[in-house]
Amino acid sequence: MIETIAQDATAQGTISNIDALNIRLENQVPTATDSQSQGGSTHIPPAFKNFSLSQKEKTLEELVRDQWLCSTLDNKIGLGVRSFLDLRSWFYNNDVAACEVCNEAGVKAEFCGKEGCTVRIHEYCLKKKFSQRGVARVCPGCGTQWSNSLPKEEAIEENDENGPSQNHPPPVPYMRKRPRTHQTVDDTVGSDPSQPSAPVSDAKRITRSSARLRSAT
Repeated sequence: MIETIAQDATAQGTISNIDALNIRLENQVPTATDSQSQGGSTHIPPAFKNFSLSQKEKTLEELVRDQWLCSTLDNKIGLGVRSFLDLRSWFYNNDVAACEVCNEAGVKAEFCGKEGCTVRIHEYCLKKKFSQRGVARVCPGCGTQWSNSLPKEEAIEENDENGPSQNHPPPVPYMRKRPRTHQTVDDTVGSDPSQPSAPVSDAKRITRSSARLRSAT
C-alpha cells in the first residue's frame, strides 16, 4: 500500500479507501529471482490469498493508528508521519522523486507545467519559496514560469495592507481609564470624613461666643 501511494505518477499522495482495501496482497510479494523461478511459480503465502475484507479493514486501522498511514477528511488514505521518518532510505532506493526544494520524497507535490520537466515541489515548500521577496516564480529546474497553482500569500499581504484584521485588533489606548480614575479620586475626596466636621466646629465656636456675651451682660 505504501508503495502504491509513493510511486503514484500523479503525486496525489493519497488513494481512496476503497482502492486501499482492494489492493491484492499477493501482488505485493517480491518477484522471485531466475534461479528460484525455474522450479515453479513464486510461492505466495496462503494467508495472503485468504485475507478477508474485515482483516484488511482491521489492518488498515492499525496502520493509521501507528502513523504508518493517515486518513484524510475526504475518506482517502495517505502516508503517515512515521513512514516519512523511517522510510527515507526506502524512498531513495525505489527511485521516489524528491522535492526540488527540500530534497525529501515528493509523494504529494506540485509538478512543473513544462512538458518533459520532472521537477516536483511540495506545496508547503512552494509557499515558502515563492513568498520570499525578490524570488522569481519560475521552475528551479528549467526556468519556465511556474504556471500551476500558486500559494495564496498575495491575499494575506493585501489583508495586512488594508488595516488590522480580527487576528490583529488595534491596540486599546491606555488613556481610556483616566476619566474613571478622576471619578474615583473625586469620590474619595467627597467622602472624606474630615469635611463634614468643619460646620460642627464653627457652630461650637458660635455657641461659646454667645455664652460669653451673655455672662458679660
